[in-house]
Amino acid sequence: MRAAAVVALLACRVGCVNLGHQGGWVRTAPRHEYGASCWLMKARYNCQNDTRSPPADAWAHVQNRATNATWRDFVGARGGHLAAARAHRRSANRTRTNVVLMGNSYLRQVFEAMACRWDATITAGLLQVRGPEMHIEDIAAQKRTSVADRGFRSLPFGDVARPSCHGNDAERYYALGVAPSVAGCNDNLAMVEFAKDLRAYFVFRPWSYEEDAIDVLRALDLKARDVDVLVCNEYCGLVAPPKRAFGLTTEEAVLGERRDAFRAALGRRSGDAGPTFVDFDRVRATLKAQMKRDVGHAYGATNAVLRDDNHPCLPGIPDDEVDILFSALADRGHAQRLGYVPAHKEEFWRAPPPEDARRATSTTKAPELKGRCGRAALAEEKKCNKKERCKWVFGSHACMSDCTLKNEEECDKKHHCTYNEKRGCKPKKHEAPSRGSFDGWDAAQALAEVQPDVDRLVAHCAARRTSFTNKVVAYADTRAKGPRNLALAVVALAQLLESGVVGAAARAAAYDEMMDLALLLNGTFVDMYGTVEEKSMRGWPFVIKGTTPEFDSYQGGHVAEAVALAAEQAAVAGARGTAASLAGAVAAFLHDGFLTGDPERTKVASPGVVVYVPDFSSDGRRARWAEHHGHTPIDCLGEPQALNHGLMAAQAGVALLRAHAAIDWDGARWAVADADGAPLGRETFVADLEAFVEASTKTLRRALKKKRTKAKAADRYEGPVGTAWYKWRYRDVSGCEAYAGSPIKDRWEDVGHSLYEAEYVAKVRALGARYYGSSKRFGLRRKHVRRLLVTCLNRLVRDRAAVGGARFACDVHGSVTNEKSCRLGRQESERHLYMPNHLALATAARDDPKARCDALSLVDVVLPLFLEGHADFHAHGPEGVGGICDKGSLISALIDAKYHFYWYEHGRAACLASSR
Repeated sequence: MRAAAVVALLACRVGCVNLGHQGGWVRTAPRHEYGASCWLMKARYNCQNDTRSPPADAWAHVQNRATNATWRDFVGARGGHLAAARAHRRSANRTRTNVVLMGNSYLRQVFEAMACRWDATITAGLLQVRGPEMHIEDIAAQKRTSVADRGFRSLPFGDVARPSCHGNDAERYYALGVAPSVAGCNDNLAMVEFAKDLRAYFVFRPWSYEEDAIDVLRALDLKARDVDVLVCNEYCGLVAPPKRAFGLTTEEAVLGERRDAFRAALGRRSGDAGPTFVDFDRVRATLKAQMKRDVGHAYGATNAVLRDDNHPCLPGIPDDEVDILFSALADRGHAQRLGYVPAHKEEFWRAPPPEDARRATSTTKAPELKGRCGRAALAEEKKCNKKERCKWVFGSHACMSDCTLKNEEECDKKHHCTYNEKRGCKPKKHEAPSRGSFDGWDAAQALAEVQPDVDRLVAHCAARRTSFTNKVVAYADTRAKGPRNLALAVVALAQLLESGVVGAAARAAAYDEMMDLALLLNGTFVDMYGTVEEKSMRGWPFVIKGTTPEFDSYQGGHVAEAVALAAEQAAVAGARGTAASLAGAVAAFLHDGFLTGDPERTKVASPGVVVYVPDFSSDGRRARWAEHHGHTPIDCLGEPQALNHGLMAAQAGVALLRAHAAIDWDGARWAVADADGAPLGRETFVADLEAFVEASTKTLRRALKKKRTKAKAADRYEGPVGTAWYKWRYRDVSGCEAYAGSPIKDRWEDVGHSLYEAEYVAKVRALGARYYGSSKRFGLRRKHVRRLLVTCLNRLVRDRAAVGGARFACDVHGSVTNEKSCRLGRQESERHLYMPNHLALATAARDDPKARCDALSLVDVVLPLFLEGHADFHAHGPEGVGGICDKGSLISALIDAKYHFYWYEHGRAACLASSR
């Protein structure tokens, strides 16, 4: 912390903020800025029907009772509250001031007073709507709480009513009644934005979290380095009161670890002035003492339950504290500290942090494979047996792989084990993904090729932040379709971080941008009553038809995949709490819609088959769905949805399995329950999710019909005649007679949707290779990748000599005239924009010698269209590689292909020469 940025609010010299003996309370007219039922007020603070006269807000605190100048006058004379805060921005190019209040419930009241007084200027916000109680006795019982246990709701803004948020059991505190509070809503973790100029954040009792304060702030979409003003009491809430330690981290350890890490993250960086710290510790005590002196009592909250509570009324003292806080900021930090802050507390902020306290979020740490059981951390029976794929072997008194000592039959039952006669049963070796399939491929050269593209993509995502935020806020209010592009941007950045494409210099910026966007999405997670299911459902609902939100497998799957991939990257970066929180939200979404056995909730009719309403659901559910969608015939509701819809849910499952494998569960908490509140065991859940992905893969394999290339005009594959390829339909309507022959439902898969099948195959094999020791773990082999590559080259590539969309067909049949297949974005002028995603197949085949030339052929026909300076570059569409965050997955596929195949021209020429 910079020395000039510390502002004390007590015992100051002349000319600075002073709460000394000259200050006190004077009678004024009641301010009436808000009432006892303000939308954001913990119920116990209200003084509705309080008989004391005059009311609490008829008193104002003044600097000097001789002049009666209030703190609001002081702030107003210096430009007002927003201007006072604006002067403390860390750098001139910032467009918003971030003020963080951390500590106990006294600061909560200050935060709530700001929200109530300035309600008309609110432009954004996040409130907690899921999470445990934070009373001292609750924390004592559960030992620690976690960000993973919390969900958030975005605030509507403008001239609309804000949702009532008064905490649990609120109604009993209001003598005259109050609007019902949103279920579970509180401000233990919250943010409110005013006039797009100031964001106030509140973190209650951060000492009680498993995560450090850096990760807690991240849950509110705030990086520690972006904190402009930090307002604290009780050591910023980082230290548990010694008498309430409950066996938690000791005060000394917190001072030495959490303080150092948090302060290092907050600290000054090149190009900014560093944060301002405001010590608010004794303000409340001083104001209450002076009020008792001047008024006779302190207006403790008095309502239907409490009488003269230790917390003062709202409105009341906290409103003056708001003005006092901004007076301190308006004074521009000139207040001089005269030793009022205790020496040990001064040391809390002054001591230089050790070098190793700085967080290394830009450093990639490879997640541990599940089979590594012999490390020292598992050298105890209890710890060993808790670790997946490990077991304690008593004869050896050691922690070993659970493959050890298995016979051949038992060994073959475990996908991660392999058996041979000499070595017995052993863990399969991890297939590390190769970086390039060309003998001369060079990692440094590959990075140099794509680094400008990565930088452009990250910069464009950052530039789109306001637009993305507005979309998320609009989605949270209306649940209209819109967040998919944001989800695709998160997926793109996460995949690039995972693939090795992002160099060390750019990794921190890419990670931060990905995480910020993912947290925006995760903040829209809800637990709501499903109209069709007539039961509680969790996740990300969308309005598909009419005005009622529903839990759609396709739209919701996109968001869930993005959040899960961000969880994986958070785990890799060491942010276990954030990773577990994100993973928990996705787990709830997938369980309610796809893994549950509840016939009124699930969309899975048989293993791996996603439908709208299964036949075994109640007639009532089917009738409600049909009525809502105007759907006929009702009998077809139990037939499979479009192939890409079911695969999108499974793809979210693939991402969650990645996240689960990456998280160190020895240091993170699994807190997932079903929609009725029954806990879900982690191992059982993961086994169910693995089965869902495996079954979904089988559904895909059944849909792919094997063909062989022929010597005819429709087949354009350059390789040998008789090569296997796949052809498949957009949707399986074989069980619905009404859909048979429909040009909309019963048609060949089009280029805009075949990319989902291509990406799914690549992602499932990558999951197996990365975390399960075998790329074929879930049933997809190299032959499936090869045949899909041939499909692209045989039917989707139409004319290599053409430029832009004319180079490609509309569907896997090879048509360029089918009315549905060639509609909208699949028309000739736009069609090429779907082809980059198919490059995932080329990247997946890069280490397969039999598929090398086909992979290069696909790269050669797609990549040049997007390379600035290339003769084939097609200006209509993305601005070269990188630069359009809205087309995130398209851009990441191009970057990934360029990284692995920057040498494609040389390789393609070699393949053509060898075929002559």
